[in-house]
Amino acid sequence: MAMTVTRQVSQVRSLAVFGASKWVPPLLEFKFLRVLFLEFFLREMIIDLTGINQLPQLRYLKVECKECLLDGDIPSQLSIMLPGQIRRLQYLETLELPWVSECSIPSLSGVVDLPRLSHLVLRQHKGGLPDGIGKVKSLRTLHGFNLPGSSLENIDGLGELTSLTDLSLHCGKGHPKSTTSPGWMAALSCSLEKLSNLRGLSVSRMSCLAFGAGAMPRLRRLLVGLDPLEWDEATPAGLEHLTRLEEIRVLTASSPAATAAGSESMKVDRSALVKGMFQETNIRMIYCPESPR
Repeated sequence: MAMTVTRQVSQVRSLAVFGASKWVPPLLEFKFLRVLFLEFFLREMIIDLTGINQLPQLRYLKVECKECLLDGDIPSQLSIMLPGQIRRLQYLETLELPWVSECSIPSLSGVVDLPRLSHLVLRQHKGGLPDGIGKVKSLRTLHGFNLPGSSLENIDGLGELTSLTDLSLHCGKGHPKSTTSPGWMAALSCSLEKLSNLRGLSVSRMSCLAFGAGAMPRLRRLLVGLDPLEWDEATPAGLEHLTRLEEIRVLTASSPAATAAGSESMKVDRSALVKGMFQETNIRMIYCPESPR
């Protein structure tokens, strides 16, 4: 697909591209672009976004891969090339990228120097939190980073993001045991206690969380994703301290390798056990005197 960019088109402020094409617009021609949305249906392609570095007014960037969303358990070969100096996008408020193949996204360290960034979403990113994440005080949404791939300093830095209302973290499939160490969990629990504006928390493959008194006083939704065949039967402790919690959801799904190793009946039994134990925990929380409803 080709497009002739006229003087009039070069003045556009918002651009959305849909469809099954591999075409990426000639970004250097859209000097005044503020909103860019790209949707693809292909699992194997390279998306070159290095040109966004020349879009000083860009405020919103979202790339979506429908195939990756529909079949997220199978690693995609989608690769995204970002500019090395993404920190030049001083007006960028939203950056949302799809599930991509390992090492396809270069260093995201520059995002910590974006003063207006409020929504940072990387779906199942295999890398850890960017160094200096605690500097991005404007963040309200943070999704997709791998906790075991993060330094303790950066996990501590989460506690500095007091404007956060929605947080989602996961434990990569290559590190199922890493988050059970006292150091990781203590740092995460300490940071969560400082997030007084958090409304939604989603954690994947991390069930042994602990919440202290006064933690996340505005939290309403807790989502825990688990693999029933790898679950160690731990459930979050201190749920009674989450006084405004309205919803607990437990999502159970096994990786293809884990499913192949265990029988289908075992998978069903374990899923029922997971949900049953969380339901029992939830009942205890509801009737706890310290957590009036």
